Amino acid sequence: GGATSQDRLTSAVWDLFDPDAVDDWDVARAFFPSTFKLACQVGGAGPTSFLGHLVKHMCGFSKMSEMSQFWTSAMDEIRWHWKNLKPIPRIPREEAPDLSACMLHQKLMLLNCCIARKDRLESRKKNPQQEASAPSSAALKDGTKRERKGHLKIIDGLQ
Repeated sequence: GGATSQDRLTSAVWDLFDPDAVDDWDVARAFFPSTFKLACQVGGAGPTSFLGHLVKHMCGFSKMSEMSQFWTSAMDEIRWHWKNLKPIPRIPREEAPDLSACMLHQKLMLLNCCIARKDRLESRKKNPQQEASAPSSAALKDGTKRERKGHLKIIDGLQ
């Protein structure tokens, strides 16, 4: 027989949150430039992005109850990713939100930035000796060096 509704739901959620998945948007853009233009004009997310895959799986369900269950499972999984400091797949990990994308994609990009920042903060709390201090000098474009003024490490209370 065919796969049950629960099997399809589980498979869809696993595919959506596959940690080894990458956003192949650059490949799609190279082979299908008109798709890229359309996505930019519409202000959506790329077809290979997290939202593209979410929509693909959502369209695979025929009943509203299945769609609702899939959405709820996806939101539970996003909460798990936040709690466990795991980046959401197919979303850039530490890039400023793409303002040409839809608001939901921008929010997911921001969430991945927050996850990365929180992960760095947690790592510093666990290993304060390994705290990365800011460089004491910087090389300018013309090759001259300037001494850094200010604090050489994170200021207590601003973590």
